[in-house]
Amino acid sequence: MFISVDRLFEDVKKGYLMNRKCAKCGALLEEDAMFCGECGEPWIVESDDDVLENYGPIGTLEELKITGDIIIKSGQTKIFKNNRVVFSARIKGEEDAKLQFLNCDISVNEDTFKDEWGNNVSVIEINGAEVIFDKCAFRNIKKGFIHAHKGIKSDDQVNMQGCLIDMCDKILDASFDGSISIRNSYIHLTSDNEMYGLATCKNIELYNTKVCGRGEKREGVYSLFGKYEILRLEKCFFSDIPNLCIGMSTDANDCNFENCDIEIDHYHNGGKYQYNGGGLFKNCLFKNCVFERAYSDYVIRLESSKFLDCIGQLPTVNMKGVVMDGGFLVLWQDKEIKLQSCQFWNWSYKYYRDAENKDGCYIFVGGASDESVIATKANSVISDCIFANMDLGNMSLIGCYPLEYSACEIKDCQFSNISTGSDGILKRHRTHWKRGLFSSKSVTETLYVSISNCDGL
Repeated sequence: MFISVDRLFEDVKKGYLMNRKCAKCGALLEEDAMFCGECGEPWIVESDDDVLENYGPIGTLEELKITGDIIIKSGQTKIFKNNRVVFSARIKGEEDAKLQFLNCDISVNEDTFKDEWGNNVSVIEINGAEVIFDKCAFRNIKKGFIHAHKGIKSDDQVNMQGCLIDMCDKILDASFDGSISIRNSYIHLTSDNEMYGLATCKNIELYNTKVCGRGEKREGVYSLFGKYEILRLEKCFFSDIPNLCIGMSTDANDCNFENCDIEIDHYHNGGKYQYNGGGLFKNCLFKNCVFERAYSDYVIRLESSKFLDCIGQLPTVNMKGVVMDGGFLVLWQDKEIKLQSCQFWNWSYKYYRDAENKDGCYIFVGGASDESVIATKANSVISDCIFANMDLGNMSLIGCYPLEYSACEIKDCQFSNISTGSDGILKRHRTHWKRGLFSSKSVTETLYVSISNCDGL
């Protein structure tokens, strides 16, 4: 594959080539470092070959400047191929029009696309049209690159295949209409991104796509996508993303999350799963992730997934075939708990108590949530589970949610080598002060437990 020297230098300088390591000692290197901070040797880039070989355009590209507005009439198709496209004017697509970019590098003259107040305005406008990007690269595309208006007959569609998306804000702004599909692509996030996400539309799909950040500390929550009704993730890889906000209307299959601070949110959803237990994460791996405090309505379902050395408050009440090894995760929601065929190994309370997110803030939430690891409500069921080698500090393993009736059926479970506080594995009673209109009184709540065919209780 042909890569110009200028292109290679630019990519290295801006960080498109990831995983930079010292050739001598293997230490990770800072972006602008000339020498390794560990051994002092000059650094050599170990590039992710997939970024250069499999994503974005290949070969020599011919520069093409768009200096006059282009209108694609209904039923027509406009194709750009093997171009380095520089936008200085808009493209508008009417109902059932099709716009294709094949093997193109795409950039925008930002000064051209600003309103009278200095805000970015859209570059491509579509009304019920389809836009296709195949083997394209986007760099520094600011908010509102494509703006979509729902057509009379058709919804807008944006399809990306084999693309490199770097330092971009809101590729597609379609409100609650339209859809975007990103397949076999590479998305690179940095702290320069504004917090608008990459797309706002009705349906969003990512398939076999890598989403990588740098892990910098930043304020606020980084929403990978704006408002949507459903987000589908399959065979995707997320790494080093601080404050990653994922909506509860998310279905994920065969995805990996590594070194991410994760928060499950409802704000960015159309609400499909609000009263249905959340989206399903199946066959997923979470490694060295921090889960921020979860709110009672913002939960997901987990099936056949693994958590390795993760800490925080896990936003779920429904797990099946889940393995958790290392770290420390609290299940503290105002909902019934359903745990089936799950394994919990090698937890240590100190990891949770002393944990910080990438903003340097403690994730530990004291008070009632410091009493038990798993809080049950109403008729919870824990079946065919293993709990082993757990240091819970002063906490119990299973207790009741505050101010609620709590009953839990525990069956066919194994408990071994579990260190707890004075209340033991099961916290059957909880006393607290309940405020009334004119006075407060002490109230004792009871966890009603049914135990059958269990070892270690």
